Amino acid sequence: MPVKFQLKDAQENFISGIQPLIYIAEIINGVPQPEQPAVSSGKANLDNIARYDLDKNQYVFNLSTKDLSPGQYQIRADLGDESIQTITVTLEQEKGKGKGKIFFLNQYFRFS
Repeated sequence: MPVKFQLKDAQENFISGIQPLIYIAEIINGVPQPEQPAVSSGKANLDNIARYDLDKNQYVFNLSTKDLSPGQYQIRADLGDESIQTITVTLEQEKGKGKGKIFFLNQYFRFS
């Protein structure tokens, strides 16, 4: 499940020189649980570091949902500047598929 976002400076120039760290926390009864480093699907990302796509001027992290249960989650991008960049997403069971086939439904990822 790709998590994609763009970063710009005050002059609207794209920022490409950082290594954002991606974290995930399950939300139970409206309260985010302790977060964990996000796990990447495939080998395009190193550890929980988002990579920069120069063609699209965006950061990309291929989030693995394999070991996640349906429910709400908070995804956080640590940009190394002490700002808090989070988004809440919902995982739902994919209809017509067996257990473990999970995807994000109607989510647009934008860290503000």
